[in-house]
Amino acid sequence: MRPRSRNRGKTAVPVKMMQSASEAATPTGTPAGSPTGTPARTKEVAARAALHDLGLEIADRWASGFKNRPTQQLILQKIIEPAVRHILNTMFPWIVGMAVLFLVLLICTVITCVIVLRSGPVSGPAAAAVRAFV
Repeated sequence: MRPRSRNRGKTAVPVKMMQSASEAATPTGTPAGSPTGTPARTKEVAARAALHDLGLEIADRWASGFKNRPTQQLILQKIIEPAVRHILNTMFPWIVGMAVLFLVLLICTVITCVIVLRSGPVSGPAAAAVRAFV
């Protein structure tokens, strides 16, 4: 078993958990009295396995309930369509705003390029630097 710590967030002081005689481990790490060398299932492990199996069974029955057509239609009409409609109604103004902003930026960029190209050739040290890279 794993040692626990008394102080959370402070310096860890390991505290050994009490083990019964049947759970005491041998030097090989297997429980004492285990003839095959496999660890014995404790009550905690058995309870976790039972809860895991129960959860899988519930999930399987829940998922198989969605396979029939009336249930699918009901979920589609009562849950999915209203959720999608609400999301689109909420997001639509933002999508339109972003599209308008993109178009404004595109128009400004085109106007700036036209102004720069119509201004004529550039003279001086900046022109020499531009010609060196072109």
